[in-house]
Amino acid sequence: MSFPAEEPFRPVMQTAFPGPETQRFFKENAMMSDNYLTALFPADLQKSVGNYIADADGNIYLDVFNNIACISLGYNHPAVLEASKSELMATLVANRTGMGINPPKEYVKLLQEGFIDVAPKGLSRVGAMTCGTCAVEGAFKSAFMLYAARQRGERVDFNELELSSCMSNQAPGSPNLGILSFNSAFHGRLLGALSCTRSKALHKLDIPAFDWPAVEPPRYRYPLDENDSFNLE
Repeated sequence: MSFPAEEPFRPVMQTAFPGPETQRFFKENAMMSDNYLTALFPADLQKSVGNYIADADGNIYLDVFNNIACISLGYNHPAVLEASKSELMATLVANRTGMGINPPKEYVKLLQEGFIDVAPKGLSRVGAMTCGTCAVEGAFKSAFMLYAARQRGERVDFNELELSSCMSNQAPGSPNLGILSFNSAFHGRLLGALSCTRSKALHKLDIPAFDWPAVEPPRYRYPLDENDSFNLE
């Protein structure tokens, strides 16, 4: 699959940055949105193509990190656009059910074709999430539940103490477990993921957090073959 011929060969600047439309967006966005402190610029998604993202002033930039991996196939990929025109896509977008209660009848087929068919060998289940932070939170919960199940051993049910204590956020129903993370890492902004996020104080200020540990990540010098002694320390 290839991108349309109109994908730019290089960035194009029509105005200084930020341009007038971008400045206007910042002022209006600050009056009603919670992302006004972090937004880089408003994207013109109709004019964005492949690896290049356009802003509201017509400037075109090379997106070197795929919008935090949200656009992993590039902007306006023809195969994705074609899929979005399907009757099923329109129906699912217009009728977003509570997936835990009334998943659409096509759900199993969508999971099979979208995930299981391309999953690494041995992985046969999917936990579909809404966003990156939700995926991190879901992974945390799955890890905690798997650990607790292994601790219970052959016992598959819950006793009365576990059932009652979790309602008060107390052990043993709510065990005192933690997640080990790296200093300087970013994992998301929901409460569990935010407790492991240590990249910017702005993300964490005023928010209660779990008292979970962090360690320094490995820090390498490159090229690797010229820095063996440093990288082995």
